[in-house]
Amino acid sequence: MSGSKIITGVIGDPISHSLSPFIHNGWYHKLGLDYEYQKFHVLPSELGDFLSSMNEKGISGINVTIPHKETVIPFLNFEDEGLLAQNIGAANTIVNRDGQLFGYSTDGDGFFKSINYQWVLQISGKKIVILGAGGSARAIGFSAMAHKASSIVFANRTLNRASHLVQDFSYHVPSNEHNPFTATTLDESLIPLLKDADLVINTTSVGMFPNNEDCPLSDMSWVKKGQYVYDIIYKPQKTVFLKQAEERGAKILNGLGMLVGQAAIAFAYFTGQEISEDLFLETLNHIGDQAS
Repeated sequence: MSGSKIITGVIGDPISHSLSPFIHNGWYHKLGLDYEYQKFHVLPSELGDFLSSMNEKGISGINVTIPHKETVIPFLNFEDEGLLAQNIGAANTIVNRDGQLFGYSTDGDGFFKSINYQWVLQISGKKIVILGAGGSARAIGFSAMAHKASSIVFANRTLNRASHLVQDFSYHVPSNEHNPFTATTLDESLIPLLKDADLVINTTSVGMFPNNEDCPLSDMSWVKKGQYVYDIIYKPQKTVFLKQAEERGAKILNGLGMLVGQAAIAFAYFTGQEISEDLFLETLNHIGDQAS
């Protein structure tokens, strides 16, 4: 530990690749806060022991990455702002309050902070297609519902997984309101929905380094000029999915904005201070070299 500094950090397995220390320590320095952000390599078998020792180790808050986002849930307490994590079944931020661990999910709201700042795009009334049905799709879907998207399609390689996700989400839609959720598969039946979408988001790992030449969709002819296309992958920073969308006139973003967005929300939980839009964009401009 580091003397009088307040310790925060990130846990995962693996963890050496994480850009979170670069982001958070940069903000601590910029804002003159006596905090330090560290990486903690925690194996799945060590998770319970690590969490129970946070108070003893003087760790006031942590971010959570693969493979622990779902398995931390039984160890956590939840309050109003943490109910999103409880509903999603995954938490990526934990705050230690006198030995009690409170869990939150900042992924979905971090995503929408990114598109609001980078595209100045408001989601209310928009049609969204989300490729994938994993944890990131779930977090983004819940936030999209909260931002009043008009329709949200989950498209997955296996229909069963997408259908379960839609079923889970539908419990949170009041009976007197339109249910915006639909499940489908990643095949030609998706093309009309993609053509009609305002925003298409890839939450799968297809196209991520080292498999840079892969694309989650074999047919990209649906892309239209002015459409918004987002890939939460940031290595490479321009996937085949994004390259082909850009060539067809779409507006594109990679996952660096989501990374900084979720960090900004977690930072507020850790410190009580908000990251300004200017500092968000400044950080985004500097983080590209770290992600290369």
